[in-house]
Amino acid sequence: MSIIFMKKTTTLFILSILFFSCKKKEITKTIDTSAIQGEWILSEYMDSIMENKSVAKHRMNPAAQGSILLQIIGDTIHNYGSVYYHGINKLELNGDTILNGTKHTSCKYFICGDKLCVTDCYKDKNIYHYRRLKDIESKILEGRNPRNIEKNLSEVIMAKFNRFFYNKRFRDLENNKIYEFGFPYHISGWNNFKYFEVNKYWGTLHPFNNKDILAVKNKTESEYWNFKFQGDTIYLRKMILPKTSDNYELSGKSKTLIKTK
Repeated sequence: MSIIFMKKTTTLFILSILFFSCKKKEITKTIDTSAIQGEWILSEYMDSIMENKSVAKHRMNPAAQGSILLQIIGDTIHNYGSVYYHGINKLELNGDTILNGTKHTSCKYFICGDKLCVTDCYKDKNIYHYRRLKDIESKILEGRNPRNIEKNLSEVIMAKFNRFFYNKRFRDLENNKIYEFGFPYHISGWNNFKYFEVNKYWGTLHPFNNKDILAVKNKTESEYWNFKFQGDTIYLRKMILPKTSDNYELSGKSKTLIKTK
């Protein structure tokens, strides 16, 4: 009788393990991630740059290197950053945490109220926030495949940064010349230069020593100017490349521009 009893007990024990194991798997599969599906952009990168009119001040945000944009589709999260352009990871759901580290970063992503947040990026304990896309940021999604999104993100960020200048007119206090910045990226009145561009600091090759840079160009030449906004005034200093260096330096040549439109 004891052997039969032991066999029954063992069988019940095994069935119990299988039952609770199946229940655990079932619970994991039914976790609701519908509220976080879609696209999210890093506020402390995009919004802070636009508010302060400074790329250099915020481009070193450690979260931006791996994830300026998050795209969550089902149980997969796509990360698009300024250094690591595209990564794909499976969601790791544990409480509020949705991803704990990627191939290239140690960043921990989690749900915080109606937003997504990230912390622990390269030993940075600050918490940074992601919000939903708005205005021209929706163009990031055109094409929908990762290669298009990567390209679109770069173009949209460039377009937003160039908003510091375009559709504006400035007067040069030194010579009273009027410089008009138009769309897309055209400039008139500044010698023979036809185009302008704000350096967005993507990738790893940066010869401007973390200065905010306005480039003015034509087909054969370019000039690079460090810019600083103060209200409707822009202070510019020309950057020069010494013969013995690969990095640009500030020169003594400067301009002060006043917004007239």
